[in-house]
Amino acid sequence: MNHPFEKLMKMELIALIVVLIVGTIAIAKGLFLLMIIGLYGIAASMIFSGMAAMSTRHPVTGIKQFLRAIILIILATLIISIWYNTAT
Repeated sequence: MNHPFEKLMKMELIALIVVLIVGTIAIAKGLFLLMIIGLYGIAASMIFSGMAAMSTRHPVTGIKQFLRAIILIILATLIISIWYNTAT
């Protein structure tokens, strides 16, 4: 029998594995854009974790994960805009 939230858990794990690969390449090559993509991937993993927590008896934990993901997305977007403005 499968866990009711197995799909969300798999999506969270896949997001973390992709972030690990992208982050390793970004650090090895020094590619700034891949580092930012890694931040967005971590935010996606947090969103999947929050969705799983909201579906169980832990809605406060789910809300915390959503807020962390939103803050991370905002910070990554600000970093991109600052980087773009200094590059031009």
